[in-house]
Amino acid sequence: MDSDKQIAVRITLSAVPEFLTLVQSLADRLAQNRNFAESQRLQLKQGIQQASRHLMQGEGEPAEMSLDLAGYADRVEIVVETEKDLGTSEADLYLLNELLDRVALEESGGGQYRLTLVQYHAAPGRKS
Repeated sequence: MDSDKQIAVRITLSAVPEFLTLVQSLADRLAQNRNFAESQRLQLKQGIQQASRHLMQGEGEPAEMSLDLAGYADRVEIVVETEKDLGTSEADLYLLNELLDRVALEESGGGQYRLTLVQYHAAPGRKS
């Protein structure tokens, strides 16, 4: 439910390494605005870097990707949609799940792929 969404940004850009810093900065700023701990913000940036690894590799023209960043009261969500197969292996997903609280990879039909990354705000008694 989107009723608690407080901040949202949607951008479309070419999947080139130069934009990785921009995406990481936007996500970090959003998490900072949500009062995330520094350690959580670092995990979020590392998760974005790991998730982007396959998208920004390859021959030919860079893939276009649509990126949604959303800040909620309790979490930050990043959704990447692209036509390029993300080629994410079990090892990649394991690493992403170690860095982030929730990771979902799905083929959404019509040759579209969606990767959702979620980092929850640390609650008392929860590891960060």
